Amino acid sequence: MFCPWIIFGAIPWVNALPSAAPCANSLPKPNVPGAIVTSLTASVVDNYAINITGESNNWPGQNITGLSFCQVNVSLTHPGTGDHVNNQVWLPLTGWNGIFLGVGGGGYVAGSWSSLAPAVERGYAAVSTDAGHAQNNSGDATSWALISQGDVNQNLLLDFASRSVHDMTVLGKAVTASFYGSAPKYAYWQGCSTGGRQGLMEAQMYPDDYDGIVASAPAINWNDFTPAQQWPYTVMNNEHYSPPQCEFDAVNAAAVAACDHLDGLQDGIIGAPGLCKFDPSELVGKNYTCHTDGSTRRFSSQTATVVKKIWQGPTAANGTAFWYGILPGTNFSSLAPTETFTNGSTVAEPFGISDSWFRDFLFKDANYNTSNITYAEFPSLIHQSHVEYDAVMGTMDANLSAFKASGAKMITWQGLADNLIMPNGTIEYFERVKALDSNVTDFYRVFFAPGVGHCGGGGTGPIPDDTLMALRKWVENGTAPQVLPGSSGFRVNGTPKDPKPEDNRTLFQAFEWYLPPSSSDSALPNASHYDTLTALLPHLSALGISHIWIPPGCKATSVHDNGYGIYDLWDLGEFDAKKNGKPSRTKWGHKEELEAFCAKAKDMGIDVLWDAVLNHKASPDGKEVSWGVKVDSHDRTKALTKPYELETWTKFTFPGRGTKYSDMKYNWKHFSGVDYDSRTKDHGIFKLVGEGKRSDWAHDVSKELGNYDYLMFADLDHSHAAVQEDIFNWGTWITSLLNLGGFRLDAIKHYSLSFLADFLAHLDTKSLRGKKLFFVGEYWDSDVDTLSSVIRRCHGRLNLFDVQLVYTFSDFSKGRKHDLRTILDGTLVQKDHTHAVTFVANHDTQETQSLAAPVEEWFVPLAYALILLRHNGGTPCVFWGDVFGNHGPRPRLPSCGGKLARLVAARKLYAHGPQRDYLDLEDCIGWTRLGHKSRANGAGLAVVMTNSWDRRSKRMFVGHRHIGERWRDILGWEDREVVIDSKGFGTFPVGHRSVGVWTHDKAPDFDRITRFTFPRLGHSAAAPDPRVLPA
Repeated sequence: MFCPWIIFGAIPWVNALPSAAPCANSLPKPNVPGAIVTSLTASVVDNYAINITGESNNWPGQNITGLSFCQVNVSLTHPGTGDHVNNQVWLPLTGWNGIFLGVGGGGYVAGSWSSLAPAVERGYAAVSTDAGHAQNNSGDATSWALISQGDVNQNLLLDFASRSVHDMTVLGKAVTASFYGSAPKYAYWQGCSTGGRQGLMEAQMYPDDYDGIVASAPAINWNDFTPAQQWPYTVMNNEHYSPPQCEFDAVNAAAVAACDHLDGLQDGIIGAPGLCKFDPSELVGKNYTCHTDGSTRRFSSQTATVVKKIWQGPTAANGTAFWYGILPGTNFSSLAPTETFTNGSTVAEPFGISDSWFRDFLFKDANYNTSNITYAEFPSLIHQSHVEYDAVMGTMDANLSAFKASGAKMITWQGLADNLIMPNGTIEYFERVKALDSNVTDFYRVFFAPGVGHCGGGGTGPIPDDTLMALRKWVENGTAPQVLPGSSGFRVNGTPKDPKPEDNRTLFQAFEWYLPPSSSDSALPNASHYDTLTALLPHLSALGISHIWIPPGCKATSVHDNGYGIYDLWDLGEFDAKKNGKPSRTKWGHKEELEAFCAKAKDMGIDVLWDAVLNHKASPDGKEVSWGVKVDSHDRTKALTKPYELETWTKFTFPGRGTKYSDMKYNWKHFSGVDYDSRTKDHGIFKLVGEGKRSDWAHDVSKELGNYDYLMFADLDHSHAAVQEDIFNWGTWITSLLNLGGFRLDAIKHYSLSFLADFLAHLDTKSLRGKKLFFVGEYWDSDVDTLSSVIRRCHGRLNLFDVQLVYTFSDFSKGRKHDLRTILDGTLVQKDHTHAVTFVANHDTQETQSLAAPVEEWFVPLAYALILLRHNGGTPCVFWGDVFGNHGPRPRLPSCGGKLARLVAARKLYAHGPQRDYLDLEDCIGWTRLGHKSRANGAGLAVVMTNSWDRRSKRMFVGHRHIGERWRDILGWEDREVVIDSKGFGTFPVGHRSVGVWTHDKAPDFDRITRFTFPRLGHSAAAPDPRVLPA
């Protein structure tokens, strides 16, 4: 029974325990019976970050940042075997919940270190092992399976099967007890697939190791089901026909339509696959739509034959079944992957794990070609697998009496649309356990999840959430689970939910520092900057811009102020601020023009980011008597005077606006510092002190200059309740008024991070379109650890500009750095791509600005290719000045020869799918994106760049689906074609100090984007030339 709506209550955590030993190599080596511990090292890891996408080892996908723990590495060997097994124990430095957790692996990998992060983040002390071989290839055992051809490495196989997991449990508990000075109160196991098999192995062989075990989608019956995974490949080879994936998918859709109702619920899921009698032969001759290209095709009889045999499972000619098949409604692409080429032909591809099992463990020849296996040979190979490996790998013992006697509990959940492990194998095992113990549910319960794929991937049904908590409630409170809570990324009818807004999110900074206000010399004399942006929206939308960062549009010191000399948050270009006859507009336009722009952006699906200047106020309405001390401008923590009476410009009464929107008036007690004493005409930095206000700088700010709370003008005191209330109210108001998609937050190193975290939490509600607000902060610091700390302080809500990356780009462009292989070293995007906003230039880095870090023109296209076209490359921000050119004392023409739009469009259209890196040469690097079938018909991308004065080329793999295609350079800087060879490779040239971006010349929209340029703007760059804009 499975129910996705019942959520279990939380269990109170065990109180945190003090560490009894330092995190150091002096921790005692644990005693592991049957093994020799060869080394133990321990060190503190600070600010660990990892982004876990999708379900992973029973943990939901999440982005983890700022994790700190003690990492203990323990290596051991088993005498006489020559093995070398590595183990890691991760121990929370604070907040340990008193529980020890063993974490399993997947495929041929016994465990992974990164899978310990979610456990530690939740307060568990956690352990995992590599079982004596590398963790980098879960789908292929070739690197360790054979000592030599014909000779299986039985010792490493035993380590993988069982020995290493028991060893890591023994040593993990001992290390945990040594570190905390107390043994864990409970020990649990959590794993899925191989991790599920490991959990059941523990219950069968080492029943006292764990108090509770989560063993999901267990890879038990390994020696039987693993050969059965190869059956679909064998079927297609023997039938001499491989259906295209879209025909497989259409068969599945028909099966769901026929059998969805059998469980009494019409939900787009086959909830009772055992009752589904759908026959794919019924489809032969009928039309279906191929989702990859939209074409109409007919179901073939060959496909019906292939599908029936796959669903049936491995079967001898006389009808004897050797194992189960996958169930109707299960995705075929894992065990029956096929590749369709441009000429229309389709070939079958083997599934890695089963293919490796046949080559390495059955034929004992890593180079054996499994496509030659016949129907006649298959039964004997399954029999061989069972005879040779059942004792070591089977994990099929149904006698769990010792586990029951230990008092432990175990939960298994199995997806009924599991695309790798046949659900009937799990069902059969549980029935055998139940046959031996009719009271099996007293200690072992199995749940079946309709529509759920392997370990939560590849299906549409609700995936069980946090099964470990249900197990803990059973073990610790005696409350046995009746159902498991679950959630799904699909609607009830089985169709996908809307894609995440982060899908190739691209930010556009819609201004530059020296952009002049509209004037009579512009192409459109009366057009504001907001009008310009409104006219540009169709272009930006077409290129894939998802977010537009507009300048601060609040009333500032004058109509020439970019908005950073802010006067009134509540005046968006609506009032004669001082009642002195000055224009009501800001530099960027009037409020009604702003509202029209935001409404148009909303209609086009583009989110607007408001540039929020919350650090200070400028252009006050009057001066007043206040109290303060003068401080050392180089160390603001040092007072140069005792408190004395000042005359400060700190009165803000907003005479033009009055009390509309807000009745808040500001005086000196709402500020922490100023830079001028009018009474003595003294310039300096003055900290305001006195009764009724905080009399010190904020403490959680940058420690530059001792304390960098004060930046300029009248510096706001964010600890003042009235200031907080006014800013919080404004944030809510402007978000609703303009339907904002988020905020760019200016100069956040100069005000309290506690205030900032509270402000973000206040605003972190769903927008009208159901999207979370996007926050990006300007914290100008190149140290990634500092940036990570800021992100952590803001509870992961805040993204930050990658300052070091811009400095690196500048250094490479000027020849101060040369090795392109290191270009991402020390950057935020390398450490935490989820929270990194990457950029090549912005208004602060323009030449003559205080933070100037100009990138030489030749390197700009290389830099944009890096931030726009790589997987996990953060959120790239495209700068107005690089698109339309810069004004000012050192003007620049549009970058990339006016072709930057092509790179932006390439991100939208082609930068999808897996990435292959070729970061192998100091002066020439490249990468490919293999494409995704849902984007541009699967068109891929190849990028090659060099900082050499000589031409270069690089041979790179772009995918088998592209064999025979002719690829061209999107930028048009190479006039030759590259033909993809029979192995899916192409050799891509690049000119000196340049970049090439290549894709199929028949890819969707290729001709359009290679002709596209942004419209040329008018003389003042404040309005577009109407002759080049769309009607």
